[in-house]
Amino acid sequence: MLCDLSPDQYRVFSGVAPLPASGSEPSGFVAHTALLHADPGAHDLGELIAEVADRTQSGYVFGGLVGSRLVARDRRWAMWVASLSYIIAAPLGAAALITQDITSAYLCTFLMSAAATAAYGPAFAMVQELAPARLRALASATAIMFATLIGAGLGPVAVGSLSDLSGGGAAGLRLAM
Repeated sequence: MLCDLSPDQYRVFSGVAPLPASGSEPSGFVAHTALLHADPGAHDLGELIAEVADRTQSGYVFGGLVGSRLVARDRRWAMWVASLSYIIAAPLGAAALITQDITSAYLCTFLMSAAATAAYGPAFAMVQELAPARLRALASATAIMFATLIGAGLGPVAVGSLSDLSGGGAAGLRLAM
């Protein structure tokens, strides 16, 4: 997890231990949203998603269902979904940096982050699928290491260099990003 959540802030649920109806749990826990992982081949998937959405306060559920359905048809879709998410994220990121309106910048940044992180599931699922069972942990660790080295290591250096080449200052940094 990315943050320290106390057990009263989340629930793990499944078909065996379903998410209780909103507000019906003795502890008073209310699910605002739900993250779903489901079998795209389930014949009653639509009904199950609707039921989980009804059991959340906002009715909002999210997960990798679109990618899973496409991958079930053709395994190459895993990489296409990952690629398309970055193609969608790029102009949103550019718009966030170019706009002068703070609300638009926040909205574009949120949408960019959502689109970019949609790539993780299919990409890491493909790493797991391609690696032999005994090497899956090593393959995932290696993929994460290189993604971190390139993103967190080379990213700031590249932005700083481009900013300097663009004249520096706030305008140079905006252009470099």
